[in-house]
Amino acid sequence: MFDPPLTPLFFHRKNQSRFRLVKRTNFPFTRPLTVALVVVISLMSGITAYYESPAIIDSIHRLSESNSPLRNSPKTSSQPCWYVASDKSLSLQTTISNNGRNFTDLFQVDTGAWISVAPVELANSLGLDLYSGTPVTLGGIFGQQEKGYIHSVDVTIPPLASVTVPIAITANSLVPYTLGRQGFLDQFSLQVQLSSNTFCLTRI
Repeated sequence: MFDPPLTPLFFHRKNQSRFRLVKRTNFPFTRPLTVALVVVISLMSGITAYYESPAIIDSIHRLSESNSPLRNSPKTSSQPCWYVASDKSLSLQTTISNNGRNFTDLFQVDTGAWISVAPVELANSLGLDLYSGTPVTLGGIFGQQEKGYIHSVDVTIPPLASVTVPIAITANSLVPYTLGRQGFLDQFSLQVQLSSNTFCLTRI
């Protein structure tokens, strides 16, 4: 038998070398990487559009408000409306003032309370003598009799103007901070807007 010609073998090896060279530069994962990149960009665009939706922005705002210790900043600086808390309470960041001393905390608006109420912590913060106030029984508010002492203080709820309000302060530290009718709700009109989950106060 005869050996095969050398020339075809030479060209075969040369062509094979070229084939291998081309094969090495053609990365098999290029197409999947491109597809994955397109998918990521699409997802990011969808997420951006989702969070730019007015309804979503409103929901995020309510969530952040509900998780904040002082969670009820007005919706706008000019509109006296606030979001209803997650527990459905009407809570207002309220500053109580007396003789140059201030105390700020969340107060719940309670249309069933005939007078505003606070625990003894308020008296201590404002430098008030608890027992120097006018004594009153608060049994109709909390379902059991509670002794309180009425003091006159200034109440400020931005952006509303300050008003002077009588408040019954008790020795019980567990009594919730409450804004009632006398001196407060009889000076403001309260509207609860279920569609937007907000409530508004307007000076009468």
